[in-house]
Amino acid sequence: MSMKTLFRKTYLAATASLICLLAGTTVNAQSDPTASTSSFDSVYVVSLPHIMVDDMHLYDTLDIMLNSGNVQLAGFELKFGAPGRLFDIVEVLPGELCDSCNWEMFNAKRIDTQSKTGFPSIMYKVVAIAKVLPDSTRKSCFGLGRPVSLARLVVTNEYAHETPDTTLPLYFIWEDCTDNTISGIDGNTLFLSYRTVDLVPNSFDTTGNPFPSVRGAPRNCIKPGGPNVPKRAIEFRNGGIEFKLNLMKGDSGQKVEGTD
Repeated sequence: MSMKTLFRKTYLAATASLICLLAGTTVNAQSDPTASTSSFDSVYVVSLPHIMVDDMHLYDTLDIMLNSGNVQLAGFELKFGAPGRLFDIVEVLPGELCDSCNWEMFNAKRIDTQSKTGFPSIMYKVVAIAKVLPDSTRKSCFGLGRPVSLARLVVTNEYAHETPDTTLPLYFIWEDCTDNTISGIDGNTLFLSYRTVDLVPNSFDTTGNPFPSVRGAPRNCIKPGGPNVPKRAIEFRNGGIEFKLNLMKGDSGQKVEGTD
């Protein structure tokens, strides 16, 4: 077997292992989403954008941000949605982490929710995987050591005939234990939600069932004592878009960032 063939097989095996980890093959079924993470030096914080639009016209690119200090990651899977009455997410692009680190894969897919009762009309699933093994042209890169965007949302309300003063939530959604997870760089650790924070009121109805949920992965997503037990270490911050007409600015009103 040539060295080239051996390397390719090793690389494919490593990539497949990471994909399986993100797909949840090691997730069996534990503690409450508010369980302590005191065993970790840091907690990942993943935030959806929260902005205010004061001229009622929205066409912009908004970032899903990751703040993890110096903790690195080898992949992530995100699922999020929003009511589509007054704006739309027309495209999801790779964030700075994927672009700057030249990650192996970034895939964003819009999910059809017409047959999903009570689900938001806008819903996306995003999966990204780092380059697992370095080569002569690209080194492995698992973080930038500072807050960085994971994905960029192209949003617009150009189709809306009228936009009243209102606030619409943008939130993470869990349909199973593999949603909204981060893979550690060792390829054997999967991080789940530690807690969720709402910056905008959210009326998503879970009807008391574990799934779907906007409150993180339920306790049965971890089986203590099993192989590669997932760990709770991610704070998810839901965001939203606030439309607030500022008559003092006339036609010159511009979108301004909301404050957390």
